[in-house]
Amino acid sequence: MMNKEFRAYDKKQKIMVYNEDFWLPKGLEKLGHKEYPVNITNNGIHYTLDCMSNHYEDEWDEDVVTSYDIEIMESTNYHDCEEPKRKIYSKDIISFYLIDKIYDSKAQRKIGKIAFSEQFADWIIVDNEEQFIEMLSKIEQPKVVGNWLDNSILLN
Repeated sequence: MMNKEFRAYDKKQKIMVYNEDFWLPKGLEKLGHKEYPVNITNNGIHYTLDCMSNHYEDEWDEDVVTSYDIEIMESTNYHDCEEPKRKIYSKDIISFYLIDKIYDSKAQRKIGKIAFSEQFADWIIVDNEEQFIEMLSKIEQPKVVGNWLDNSILLN
């Protein structure tokens, strides 16, 4: 079974955080904490908090998990068609061609958001109203154009 990969969107700082990025929740750097590489799981962002105390002589590190004000997105294990190839995650907005339309000279790229379907047990593309467009595995030339959290207007 393949390991699942995640990224997280920090809603306060409005930034995307990936595994091994240096990150701290907003405000902790003002208290003297340092950034360390993070690990992201479906539970949240796992990070190290360097702790100090007036009661002890030594500092210590504490492993912390936060899911507050963040949005977790899972990798689909698909990549887009652009160089360098970008991983496609849930909530990404992509443009694409339907397979049966790609060779039509009048074909236009469609646009949609990536979601996981429990019904199909697979990744799908949906429109702004969460209506099914197509299976991610059945499209051509996917291109990541943004993500739902920063660029939802792209679907309007």
